[in-house]
Amino acid sequence: MSLLMRVNRLRWQSEAFQRTVEDELRRTLRALREELLVRQAERRTMEDEWTSVISGDRLVKFTYLDLPEGGIFMTAQIAGHDVVYSVLLPPALPLNREAVERRFDHECPPISR
Repeated sequence: MSLLMRVNRLRWQSEAFQRTVEDELRRTLRALREELLVRQAERRTMEDEWTSVISGDRLVKFTYLDLPEGGIFMTAQIAGHDVVYSVLLPPALPLNREAVERRFDHECPPISR
């Protein structure tokens, strides 16, 4: 086999290997993107509801919902009251329960005795 034939064969093998690696990288990237989208969708649909006793021994029901569009919807209702305070926030990092409760401190102030 001549030197030129060996060089051409090696070039062909190298190009075939490069195409194989590129195809595998594309498939891996596509799978990772799909997994990321699924995880983001799962994270955005977080929903939580709980009650907490705030100062003045008042029971408050809180709700938290991550909206599909990326926003956050939260509510607070003092037990025995008809008024429900609600807040719609722009997309942000998910809030924990303490942060949600702090957000309603102004609407549900302590009772002064």
